[in-house]
Amino acid sequence: MTHRCFQMPTMFNLVLGAWLGFAFLSSTPPTTGQQNSGAINKTISLSSESAGVLLAKRYPRGDVELEITLHCSSPGVVLDTVGINAAPRGSFSLLVLSDFRVQVQIYDPQATSDVRIANGWHILISKSAIQTTVPARVVLRREMGKLSLVVNGKTEAQTALDTPLSGEPIYIGDFPGDDQWGEKFSIHPAMIGKVTVTYAGAPRPVGQTQPPDISVVRYPEVLDETGALSGTQKAAIGDAVRKLKSSYHVSLGVVVTNPDKVDTAAERSAYRQRMIAEKTLPVDSGVFLYAGDNRYYERNKSLDSMVSIDRVKASWGPSASAPTQADRVLLFLTNLHQLLGGGTPTKPVDTEKPTPPSKPPALPPSKPDGSAGVLLPPALKPIPVTRQEKVASAVVDAGKGGVVDTKSGLSIAIPGGSLDKSRTVTVYKAQVPVPEIKAGIIGEGKAEPLELLCAWDVDVGEQTNLFSQPVEVSIDLSQWKKADGRVPLIIPAISVDGKRWTYPACEVKGNRLVFQTRHLCPVAAYVGWKYIVALGSAIGLYMYTRGWEGLKEDVGTEMPFLGLEGKGLWWASVGPDPAGYQIYWSTTVAGNESGWRDEKGFLEVWQPMVQRYHEKLTGNPAQDGKILDQLKLETDALRRKYLMPTKVAEIDHALRTATEYLRGRGFQPPYLTLPVYLVSKITGDCGHMRNPWLGRRYMVFGANNDTDDVYATALHELFHHYQSGYGWQLVERKESLPFTEGSALLLELEARDDYAKIETYTGKRGVKIWNDLAQMDVYRDGLYASDVDLGHHGYGLSWFMEYLRDCRYRMGKDFHTRLLETWSGLTGTLHKTFLWAADTDDSSLGASSEETLGQRFISFAQSQVLKGMPSQTTYGLKYSRPVFSGNLYTVVGFPGKGYVEWGDKQIKPWSIQYLQLQAAARPKSTLMMRFPGEWFDYRPPGRAIFLRKSEGDIDAIALNDLNIAKGISKNPLVAMPFDKDRFLYIVDTGQTGSGWINEYKPAMLFVLEPPTEVKSRLKEGNMLEVTWKPPAVASEGTLVNRYFVYLTATPQPRDAVPLLKIPRVPADKNKAPYPIAEAERGKTSVTVQLPAGYDKSSLQVRMTTATVAGIPDGGKAVYFESELSDEPGKIEVTWKDSGYGDPGSLVKVEKGTDPFGRKYYVEYYRTTFTAIMKNAKEPCTYEWTSGGKTQTGRTATFDLLAPGQSLDGQKVSLKVTDADGKTAFGSASYGGAF
Repeated sequence: MTHRCFQMPTMFNLVLGAWLGFAFLSSTPPTTGQQNSGAINKTISLSSESAGVLLAKRYPRGDVELEITLHCSSPGVVLDTVGINAAPRGSFSLLVLSDFRVQVQIYDPQATSDVRIANGWHILISKSAIQTTVPARVVLRREMGKLSLVVNGKTEAQTALDTPLSGEPIYIGDFPGDDQWGEKFSIHPAMIGKVTVTYAGAPRPVGQTQPPDISVVRYPEVLDETGALSGTQKAAIGDAVRKLKSSYHVSLGVVVTNPDKVDTAAERSAYRQRMIAEKTLPVDSGVFLYAGDNRYYERNKSLDSMVSIDRVKASWGPSASAPTQADRVLLFLTNLHQLLGGGTPTKPVDTEKPTPPSKPPALPPSKPDGSAGVLLPPALKPIPVTRQEKVASAVVDAGKGGVVDTKSGLSIAIPGGSLDKSRTVTVYKAQVPVPEIKAGIIGEGKAEPLELLCAWDVDVGEQTNLFSQPVEVSIDLSQWKKADGRVPLIIPAISVDGKRWTYPACEVKGNRLVFQTRHLCPVAAYVGWKYIVALGSAIGLYMYTRGWEGLKEDVGTEMPFLGLEGKGLWWASVGPDPAGYQIYWSTTVAGNESGWRDEKGFLEVWQPMVQRYHEKLTGNPAQDGKILDQLKLETDALRRKYLMPTKVAEIDHALRTATEYLRGRGFQPPYLTLPVYLVSKITGDCGHMRNPWLGRRYMVFGANNDTDDVYATALHELFHHYQSGYGWQLVERKESLPFTEGSALLLELEARDDYAKIETYTGKRGVKIWNDLAQMDVYRDGLYASDVDLGHHGYGLSWFMEYLRDCRYRMGKDFHTRLLETWSGLTGTLHKTFLWAADTDDSSLGASSEETLGQRFISFAQSQVLKGMPSQTTYGLKYSRPVFSGNLYTVVGFPGKGYVEWGDKQIKPWSIQYLQLQAAARPKSTLMMRFPGEWFDYRPPGRAIFLRKSEGDIDAIALNDLNIAKGISKNPLVAMPFDKDRFLYIVDTGQTGSGWINEYKPAMLFVLEPPTEVKSRLKEGNMLEVTWKPPAVASEGTLVNRYFVYLTATPQPRDAVPLLKIPRVPADKNKAPYPIAEAERGKTSVTVQLPAGYDKSSLQVRMTTATVAGIPDGGKAVYFESELSDEPGKIEVTWKDSGYGDPGSLVKVEKGTDPFGRKYYVEYYRTTFTAIMKNAKEPCTYEWTSGGKTQTGRTATFDLLAPGQSLDGQKVSLKVTDADGKTAFGSASYGGAF
């Protein structure tokens, strides 16, 4: 249909072709003729609540349609872009609720709609439920400012909402990392069943069951049919078009044509159809026609969702006054760019907007009392929170911070800079249920059910992110303190999502129990349960029954433990050690019943000292406070000297040394005091940090470690504790383990020189830090592996962290502290942390942070991993330690079909693949490796390929240095003799899994071999017939393209004229001889006229197998050939005899005297010879000769001298001629004295 819009005079006709680009549907750029309509058939099976698969890393943020078919057996998440993380604007998810209704939700706290709830989510819920026994077809459509949910062909819910989508990756099922919070934190479980994605693309016309056909996707950006545009103008317009294409997934083209081609509606329609037929425009397209005095927008109406007629008008209006036609086009494109991206056009234009509702939209209740609350995850019951009364409310300034004190036990201290803006924080007393969990005191082995002490509901308003700094929450214990001094064991809990409790680690400070959090949601309850014990300062040292088995596994039967805080006057409530840890040990470690080293000696020294200090007390509180502080310091020194067993004292000294080193480096001190438990013996390691999902983290040490291990382990494990100072929520997630272990191992290496100078507790000078846990093998699993031993994986990542540190050498030792701060600030995302670490001012690196990180990873792989592997790497030599295990390579063999595909299924994202290509046990084989060009040019910097010709080579050769297809193909090709194993390394920089639906094409590794059993026959008229058996790899049509036949007579006739001359690589293969015949793949014979000048009796026919190396633009195919086949056309002759020299064949004896008077004795033996022919065409003629006698026939008999009987001896010779005139000769000497 043609629409007349408005009028304006013009000098020439402009056609602006605007068509939606669907490149987001494929991980590779579409090619001409590729179907790319949005139609998909991708099925994902979700077998558990933690199952999750990446669907897309990129997609249109504007109008889009997704169609999926659900086979749902258990409710849960279907699509998700955010998980438990803080939601960016435009985050969305689709899920099946517990009642099997379908829900879709988009986050935009800045927008209003009739389905918006208090925290900024806009929720559509189907009216009807889907069935578990019948597949359900669900369509999510965002189009023209509307969001709609269609289930089984019926629009179940819709709303006016023009929020652009976030652009964050979409996952099917569980969002990655959610299940890493442990069983207690099953935040967003996946739907269980099957999900089939059937369509993903631009919104289709309502009711259309099949997507429009788009068969051509590479279109010109500027097409000038009049010559009116200058080269500069065309370049400028082309740049503007490319900007639109790359920014908004909309593809445009500008065409300038003559006005007389589009004067009438019929001409305009025919013009557009002709452009489609000539593949200048796709089927699903629109053309803006600027013809004479009129302007028209001829388009397929499905295009209106992105480039509507209103947007065209709004974009053209402000540009109409530009001085030249080219300027108007450029201004038009600029305005359209802003409109598509949601920006402000050059001149405001009134466009049709949805009518706002007459009254504020009702908020759906999500709590029992009807009040609005957070968006609840699917299929999971919310925690019922009943507000009872408001107990505090205060406005907290974002810059200055503030304290909200309820006067009822709860206080919240918010540091300046923590909030994104000034907020009103309101606290309500609340009623919540008690979780089914028990708690007890470490060492007592006793646990009892919990009781509710108090609960609060904290409302900070809409929250879109984590706080930039931790917020301190404290609970006043004094109001619950008993007359006898006993206090309750308080176990705080917070709700991050309104569904599950999270139990933060806490500590007693004076009369308050404090903990930190970086997340306060609209529903956040801080709950305490009471289990009355006389606990004093050790109140934080509790253990839930769910974590009890872990502690028992660590310490065995060595409970209870002793600690210094309970020894000496009233110091039981002094509090934690200023060093930041508290050490405990069992009596087994001390080797005596009391557990103390010298309790009597301690009392003899300490009691008089206390008396002396008491005599100094004046009654002045200020002066007495200083006196008592000094007494505490001296008491602490005496306790360490007299009470600590020797091994405990050594570990204590190691922890103090580590503390001084870490604080000297500027690492942020941890928030909580660390309990350290020392047992007599530990197996499997020297010591470790425990981060239980529930309860307090602690360290376990073995007393059976030597000095070097004690100091190295103390540093490593204490640093894990320091890492928790950057966010306990992050440290306790399993997905954070690779980062924390890699960071800790890097710290060991950084401390190596300093620790070589320290003095140990026993007086030893220097500690050797040796750790062979870091193996570069882990890079084959990728930087972000999740299905491996995460701790071991993290050790290996330390090498890449060190490399990134050295690349940013200007930071020096500050790099590591900044690394932790960045990791914490980015909510523990390892990839984003690496993006920061790889960043640099080096202009030679990538334009984007992703590209820069990719270049860093490739450089690291080449210079630090592959160079000198396995025993001569840079880091291996630097630290005198192995960096590879003995089981590194994936062995790739070539049995049967002779080729192997290697692609996304075998290549992990951000990985180094180590492949050992096992040599084929066949002569004349050539190893061929063909790599898709899209591996290298689609997602910069692309994958990198390196090769080693032998395992012992120091340097790995880059693909570019071996590529024989340069200049003739975008797909690199490598060839090398396959007489021994070769070694291939593939470095992925995020290509695997980076597409919307489809995977990258695989590389082809294959063995190129000549044909076998080559036979030739000269027929009537000098016609040469050649037959052969194809090699194994010939079954793959994309690898073998031709066979070539050669005549390799020696010498080559001077007047021989080549019948074929083909382009070949490498260049030295273009020398004579030239082939006389060629045959297509699949053939096994060819007949050709024998060229003049060849001797028929000496013809040698040989063959090659050829693969296309490339096709230059407008040229012929260039081939790479295998080695020449053997020479089966040459006659060969051997024979067998009847047993020459066998005594039974003695036939004659001669005796006499020679002319010199010497007597002689000669024996003759009769021997029969039988000719054996190879490659000869029968009938053959035979000519035997010996001793001047000649015989014919296949067999001959001669009487021969016995060995040593004559100085001359005898010779038997044979000449054979076959039916084609070919000859063969054979001879052997018999008898004689030699």
